[in-house]
Order: sequence, then C-alpha cells, then structure tokens
Amino acid sequence: MIACLIFSLFLSLTLVLGKSLYASSSIFPLFSSASGAALTVGKIVLLSVLFLAALTAFFSLTPKIRIGGNSEKSRLHAFFRGTDERHLLFPLFWFALSLCDIPALLAYYPGVFSYDLTTQTQMLKGLRPLTSGNPPLHTWLWGFFLKLEAVTGVYAVTLYALVQILFLSFCLAAVLTGMHRRGVPASVVLLSFLFFALNPVIHIFSIIPVKDVLFGCFFILSFSYLTDLASDPDAFFASAGRMVRLSLSVLGACLFRHNAFYAFLVFLPVALIAMRRFWRQVLLCLMPAFVLYYAMTSLLFPALGVQAGKTREMYSVPIQQISLCAVRHADELTEEDLAMLNDYFPDADLEKLYNPRFADPVKLHTDLYTPDRSAGFIRLWLTFLKRYPADYIDAFLDLNLPYWYLPASSVDPYSRREYIETSLPGKKIYPVKRASLIPGLLWRYQKVAGYTDLQKNPFFVCLLSISLPLWVLLFTGLALIVRKKSIFLLVLTPAVLYYLTFLLGPVSNCRYIFPLMLLYPGCVSLLTGVRQSS
Repeated sequence: MIACLIFSLFLSLTLVLGKSLYASSSIFPLFSSASGAALTVGKIVLLSVLFLAALTAFFSLTPKIRIGGNSEKSRLHAFFRGTDERHLLFPLFWFALSLCDIPALLAYYPGVFSYDLTTQTQMLKGLRPLTSGNPPLHTWLWGFFLKLEAVTGVYAVTLYALVQILFLSFCLAAVLTGMHRRGVPASVVLLSFLFFALNPVIHIFSIIPVKDVLFGCFFILSFSYLTDLASDPDAFFASAGRMVRLSLSVLGACLFRHNAFYAFLVFLPVALIAMRRFWRQVLLCLMPAFVLYYAMTSLLFPALGVQAGKTREMYSVPIQQISLCAVRHADELTEEDLAMLNDYFPDADLEKLYNPRFADPVKLHTDLYTPDRSAGFIRLWLTFLKRYPADYIDAFLDLNLPYWYLPASSVDPYSRREYIETSLPGKKIYPVKRASLIPGLLWRYQKVAGYTDLQKNPFFVCLLSISLPLWVLLFTGLALIVRKKSIFLLVLTPAVLYYLTFLLGPVSNCRYIFPLMLLYPGCVSLLTGVRQSS
C-alpha cells in the first residue's frame, strides 16, 4: 500500500506540474495564490486517490489471472521446449528477426545518413579533429564501412545496416532465449518476439548508423544477464562464461554511451549491497569492465589521436537555467551581470536563441570549449541561482518535460526534433540519393518516423511515447515490490540510472530512449514467471 501510494503521488504530481509547464513554461502559477495552491494540492490528492484505488484493484485481481495457461499442456510451450532441447530456438529467433528488418533496408535503400554521421565523417576525412564527443569506437566503425565501400562499391550505409541488423537480431534472440530458459511462459516469449519482430520503430532504427542502437544491443544483454543473476546467483557465479558475458556487455554499453559508465558506476554499490553474500563475485564481474573502459578512454584513445570533447557538452542544464534567467529578468541585470554573460555567451541574442526544450541553440553560442573556463561559468551559475532559484527549477523541468510527462507529444512543438531522423543530408560529405526498392513500405515507415499522423491513434501515441519507458520501469518496480520479488529491482537499477542521465541532456529525443523501449519485454518477463531460487 505504501509503495502504491508513493507511485500514485509521483504520477499525480508529474501530471499536474507537467500540464502547467506545457501551458506557461512554469510550475509556479499553480502556487501564485493561497486558493491556487489549495486547488493544486487538491488535484494532486484527488488524482492520487484515484490511482491508488486503481492500483489496489489491479494487484488484488491479477493473482487470479493465469498468464499463459497450463504451460505443461500448452502446445506452444512444447514447441519452445522441443526447439530448445535441439538447440534450434536461438537460431530460429535470430533468423526470423533478421528477416523482419530487411524490408526496412529495402524501403530506405541504400540506407540512412543522419544524426551524427556528418560530423563523424568529417572527422574521418580530417576536416575536423577526432574527439570523444561521439564514441570513437563508433566513429572508427563507420570509417571501416567507408573503406569497405571504396573496395566493394557497395554503399557504406547499406553495409553498415546489414551488419547492424544481424547484430541487433542476435542480441534480441539471445534475450528471448534467455526468457524461455528462465521459465517465462511461452505465450509471453511469443508476444515478446512479436513485439521485436513487428515493431516499426525497431525496423527503422535497425538500419540507422547511430551509436544508440549498438548501445541498446549491449544494454539489453546486460539486462538479461542481470536477470539471470537475480534469479539464481549461485548458478550465475558458478559459470565463468556468464560472468564474462555480463562484464563484456557492461563494457560495450559504456563504450557506446559515455553516460552509461556513470549509471553502472552508481549501480556497483547497489549491487554490492543487494548481493553482499557474493560481493567478491560482483566486483569480479564489474570492475574489469570499469578498468578496461578507463584504460581505453583515458589511455588508448588519446594515444590514437582522440581529443577531449568540448566542455560545454556537460552543461546543457546550467546553460538553459542561466539563459532563462537572462531572458526573464533582462531589465534587472546589472552591468557586471551583462559582462559575465557576454564573456560566456559572446554576441548571443539569448532572447531569440533560448528554446525551453532544446539546449543546443544557446549551447552552440557558448564559449566553454576548455576545462579552464568552467570555474568562472560555475560562479556565474551560482550567482543567478541565489537570485532566481524558481527559474532554475522551471528551466530544468521544462527542458526534459517530454521524458516524464505522459501526455507530452513525442515530437515536441518547441524543440521541433523529428521522431526518427531518416533523411540523407550528406550532400558533399557523403553524396547519396534514396532509391527505395519498396516505395509503398517506405511511405508507411515514414508515417512512423514522422509521427505526426500517428497522433490521431491513441494506441500508437501511447506505445511510441518517449515518456512511456520511465513509467514502465517504475510500474515494474512497483509490481516487484508488491509481489515480493524485490531482488529483481537490481535488474531495473541500471536502466533507471541511465534514464536519470537524460535529465542532464540537451533535448528529449526518441533515439536516446530507444534502448529503454527494447526493455519492455524484459520488464514483462520479470512479472510473469521468472523462476527464483530459494
């Protein structure tokens, strides 16, 4: 009851505050008067009571529901068990999932060239320095396919897409096979397969050369291995192969998304506490990944000519907070304030550049290239914080609003970012034109990538929402507590910590949240039949 109450209060709070932010880019009009504050509190309480009643009813009724029926007599279960015994289940899943992604490549032929590829291609061609702003491994991987294109004559985007389809399908097949091995009902495994096989978002991302997809591959593998760990720690730590696979999946995730390193680093003490009986084995699993990550990023990559990324990339939220204060309180700024602002935002018209949901327009005009500039910027940030703390709260919440406000549009009207970028803007840096082999299917995929037309369908709006992963994770955690399976909260912890890093990012974007969308079946499997050792 306490867990359900906390969940209900949090959900109610986000709905009430989010609506105010959507309307006025501020939460404080809700508390501008005593009557307004009372009304706001009343709304939160009323919504909390309704959600609490719904959750209580749900958890009271669901124990009576059998998911998957009698698995011992199920033909579906018999099929899965038979193929598993003949070692056919994994290759069947792998082949089928790969086959489902190929039409997307034919529709978008020769492929997709978007997101960071222009910058990475310029780095590879020596037109700009190679930096760690994008994971160097991904940049070099893209460079490998560019060289392969020169040898084979096949477009690099096509070759990359084919390899990525195979790798993504391999990882998804491994997850599905692991679900079956852990005793998840066959019907849930089948529905999870259909989610992976028929999801157009997965089809489109499977062919896009973007780091988030490869990160997602390693991340869902780590989620699956952590589920094995929580299900039966004795058996997991008795297998050196499982421990190595967990360590490699964590290392791969960190190398393709820098913020994953911080998520797993915070996860380490949580794992040590939760698995204190096996604390040595936990260290043996995770510490090699951290040591290798540090050695590669701090020693190997610089030795290979990789420069540090721009310091300003770390300060998206502070830049937004300072900018909002400068815009809202322009008439109150002193000559000293203006001098400090001009030092870090030279010749920047903050009133025109400031976008409440997108930090890059201001960030790109910020003189914060090197670490030695950070101290003065932090002093400026603290100066405005003392004067305008309310604006700092507004700027922070408004920047990442689509990540947590359920009714928010996944194509934000302020940031105006595409749901999925599928264009070919290479122009001179990578000249290629689209020549779709299945134009009719391309049109349908573009409906998904554009998202706007899907807003007429509540089902798709919900399923494709970039705020949904947060609530799936939180609801799964709540259900685990209610069902007395709290040990499996360990499995969700890296995903929640990774999500929290989004709140410090420059914009709410589908590609950042995509790896968490891949966890939906894993979350369902935690609640529907994972066997746990006593």
